[in-house]
Parts: sequence; structure tokens; C-alpha cells
Amino acid sequence: MNSSNVALKYVSFPFVVLAKSAKVIPVILIGACRGVYKPDFKQYCIAFLISIGLFIFNFYKGSSKKVDSSADLWGLLLLLGSLTFDGLTGTQTDKQHKATKRDFAYPGMFVNNSVGMILSAAIYFFGVFTQGDETHLRIISDPQVFYDCIMVGLTGSVG
Repeated sequence: MNSSNVALKYVSFPFVVLAKSAKVIPVILIGACRGVYKPDFKQYCIAFLISIGLFIFNFYKGSSKKVDSSADLWGLLLLLGSLTFDGLTGTQTDKQHKATKRDFAYPGMFVNNSVGMILSAAIYFFGVFTQGDETHLRIISDPQVFYDCIMVGLTGSVG
């Protein structure tokens, strides 16, 4: 999640959406390499066609943000890392679920979100102290922005 968010500094949002549209491909490939999934040729084709369809659908919503090529490369590496971790997370969850034969979703999601919150806070505070990021002050000082952030967080949590 953090890799995708940081990648937005280097590549456009529509490009990040396009890259994340292909999430099913690294999940199925990493799952096959780890022995969690045993997809046949038909399942690979379906994953590829789903990704192509999402890519085409999202492509026409894109914009053309131009940045230098070294920034593009860094953004691409961050997206690749994000997709790799998506594949590892998805396959580990499925592997754990198969091994324990119990409902794993809620404890797993809680731990995953807790670790994500701690890591996100650490990355944000690093930015505050090293780059002078004052996002938290802008959010707290504007009641409407503060309300909007709370509502996005609550609706995301409930969803």
C-alpha cells in the first residue's frame, strides 16, 4: 500500500490504477511458484483477459503526467514492489486458511491493517521530520477537510 502511495509522487494516478488493474497476474504467478495454487492454462488465460479488460477500461480515464525518466523508473519499481507484496499477501492468506481449516479472514485483516497503520505512521512521521510535511496541520486546521478524512476512514473501515 505504501509503495503504491509513494509511487504517486513519480507516476500519474491513472498509471498506478492501470498497474494495480493487473494485480491478479502477480497473485496467480506467485501463488503458483509458492505451491499455493495449481492453475491450469485456462485460469492463466482468464487472469490475463481480466487484467487486459481492466487495463482497457482504466486506460481511457487516464491523463498524461510527464516527469523525468529516473522518476518514472523509481515509480515503476515501487509499483512492481507493491504488486509483488500483493501477491505474497494474497497467497499467504490462502495458504494459512487452507492449513488451519478455520475462518481466518477477520483476525488476518485486523493484524494486516494494524501493521499497515504502524508502517504508514512511521513513513509519514519520517516525512514530517525530514521533509517538513505539514499535512496533519492542514487537515486539523480545516474542519471540512478533517470531517472528510474521518468519513473516508470510516467508510473504508466499514466497507
